[in-house]
Amino acid sequence: MIAATPSKSYDHCLVIPARNEDWVSLIQCWKHIQQGLLVILVINRSDENDLETLELLTAATACPYRHKNNLCLSETSSKIDTLVVDRASTGLLFSPAEGVGLARKIGADIALTLIGKGIVADRFIHNTDADAVLPANYFDQTFPDDVAAVVWPYRHTNRSKNQPPAQKEAQNLATLLYEISMLYYVNRLAHAQSPYAFHTIGSTISVNATNYVLVRGVPRRLAGEDFYLLNKLAKTGPVITAMSQAIDLDARISHRTPFGTGSSIDRIMKMDQPLDEYLFYQPVIFDQLKLLLTNLPLTWHESAPDRVFSPMPLILEWGNQSGLFDDIVKQKKQINTETVFAKFLHDWMDGFRTLKFVHYLRDHHFESKPLSWVCQQNIDLGTPSVSGIADLETIHQKLTP
Repeated sequence: MIAATPSKSYDHCLVIPARNEDWVSLIQCWKHIQQGLLVILVINRSDENDLETLELLTAATACPYRHKNNLCLSETSSKIDTLVVDRASTGLLFSPAEGVGLARKIGADIALTLIGKGIVADRFIHNTDADAVLPANYFDQTFPDDVAAVVWPYRHTNRSKNQPPAQKEAQNLATLLYEISMLYYVNRLAHAQSPYAFHTIGSTISVNATNYVLVRGVPRRLAGEDFYLLNKLAKTGPVITAMSQAIDLDARISHRTPFGTGSSIDRIMKMDQPLDEYLFYQPVIFDQLKLLLTNLPLTWHESAPDRVFSPMPLILEWGNQSGLFDDIVKQKKQINTETVFAKFLHDWMDGFRTLKFVHYLRDHHFESKPLSWVCQQNIDLGTPSVSGIADLETIHQKLTP
């Protein structure tokens, strides 16, 4: 790998997994960036018949100035170089069970090596996707040393051209509904004072190299690698949201991962009445979550932790079902200080268990409701009703930090 890296240094690095993309569209990702940048582009495929990815590989490696094995370094502009990692040529393909998680890991592991060697000055490994367009101020901020990861604001844009007006409107509505659902979830986690109240979108994540080592890199998952990566990172240090212009993401329909933006937008568009059929968690679930998180530290002083929640029957029910109380009893036999116990609670009630708590209350007590119903609850979303895109834009603006 070292033979394919340049002798010069860079201010920053950016990791991008790429599959079924075209080069002309992809290079729009960094068109606003003015700093010295190394783009680590992991071009991958798992299907021999995927010719579009091969065409991308050919275009991206057309003018190399260093090339060795499956690495190709090219000068994309006066300040930006591209290091292409070829996982698309015959003999280098991913297996069908491998995908974006492995691609991100390969790119981030290379970035970690370059940061360690001083070739890249910025200690943060920046990650995005081929459909993203970064704002001009993306690299302008600095962050404290103890920050484990940074999550960047984002906004999905429908870039489809020559789309029939009715279809474009339907896709815009579906995109807004999907994006609001993500904003709403993080907003309600913040209301509950959860330390895991941040977005988990792979194209918006920057990771401190020190913390990247602590969590042993990106999980090798076909999908959801961003969620599990941030879930681990949040246990090593703060995950903060950058104060920046939004990253522009393409609201395109896609089925390359079993869930995510593309497949969710497609699913919503297939609904007869999306405003009525696309459902949201009830706000009361997050009130229950707040009660749980507020009272959990009190279990340090109780030999029987379930007694803390005796006035809270739903939390008591979930605590027994999930094994929370049993785990608290076991841990208290090994933990000597309240500070260490607080860290145990932080790590135990992580983003994954928080989601399981939300789903348990949804499935057993508070079924999900349309957005119009949520607007009428004791929560201010900027409008008491939802009848179209204008109302959705109002809600989106209200939920955007």
